[in-house]
Amino acid sequence: MEATQRRRLEIGFGLFILAILVLFLVLGLTYPPNPRELPLLVDIAGILIVLIHLVSVIRRPAEPDKTVGAAVNWRAVFVSFGSMVLYVIVSYLIGMIVASGVIVYGSGMAFGGKSRLKMGIAAVLTIAVVYLLFVRLLEVELYPGVLFGG
Repeated sequence: MEATQRRRLEIGFGLFILAILVLFLVLGLTYPPNPRELPLLVDIAGILIVLIHLVSVIRRPAEPDKTVGAAVNWRAVFVSFGSMVLYVIVSYLIGMIVASGVIVYGSGMAFGGKSRLKMGIAAVLTIAVVYLLFVRLLEVELYPGVLFGG
């Protein structure tokens, strides 16, 4: 891939990630006061990291005739962003507990998970751990979703 094309791709990808994080921030602001602190903290940290990366990419000049890096794995990109979009939808409708399993399953498959069964087990375990840790042990009220009274 040519350096200028790769630079454009990095900037576009960074802007897309930034847009998703801003969407998460806006949705997180609508959560009740108790369960929104952690998602907002993670989201703000993500926005800062993406902004720092974008500034470094924009400030770095592209060398027009230089070929860099390997080909982009578009399947992983689409699956990971699809799982993020699905996470937002499931979180809004059904709640944050079930949505945690969705993001684990989708991200696992996007980043090289070979077995759907193992990813499914990891997703179910994630849902159980989130429920037991946050709801039962720490008594944090997680967003239940609009279908369950959110």
